[in-house]
Amino acid sequence: MQQSRGRRVSRVEHDDVVRAFGAAARTGDLARLVAVLDPRVELRSDGGGLVSAARRPVVGPDRVARFLLGALTKNPGTVVLEQETPDGLGFAMWDEGRIVGVVTLEVAHGVVSELRMMVNPDKLTLWN
Repeated sequence: MQQSRGRRVSRVEHDDVVRAFGAAARTGDLARLVAVLDPRVELRSDGGGLVSAARRPVVGPDRVARFLLGALTKNPGTVVLEQETPDGLGFAMWDEGRIVGVVTLEVAHGVVSELRMMVNPDKLTLWN
């Protein structure tokens, strides 16, 4: 993975921005979600060839927001909950009592600068 472009922020700032991101995503409001994303934001996902994931990084706030909102729409049975991760507050995606994805976020300058979405079932065994 690419090194974070932003400086490390305090855990409190990180978690506050992640919560604002989560609230924006839950509304489904594209403009509100874009507003919490860095202009150079990147989303990387890993499906391991076993589940659907973006093959290349998704770059830019509009594209990242549309990708995320589309993923939520395509998987209406998935419940997204806040989850403590080694990188700070993130999100776990639950379906039928199992974690099917984990999202970690980098924060810089008060916005989300990078998202990593792990959906590879082989790499999620420790979460279940």
